[in-house]
Amino acid sequence: MVLLLLLLLLVLMMMMMMMMMMMMMMMMMMMMMMMMMMTVQVVPQFTVFSGMLPHIAHLKLKPGVSPSFFMHDELKMVCTAFCQQ
Repeated sequence: MVLLLLLLLLVLMMMMMMMMMMMMMMMMMMMMMMMMMMTVQVVPQFTVFSGMLPHIAHLKLKPGVSPSFFMHDELKMVCTAFCQQ
């Protein structure tokens, strides 16, 4: 009788360990899938805008005058370069 109870207890413990291992594997798979979804990026090989818009391209800056609105220096340089072309 005692031997049978010990055997039953052993079987139950093994089943619980197997269930825990399966749950851990499922959690790992879910984490891997989430990581894959986060890292996949779809970048198109084309752009919608072909260049400067026509109503902006004809604008010219006065010679020797920098843009007077608030903008970072790098953007001011790009703006002046595009407007002077």
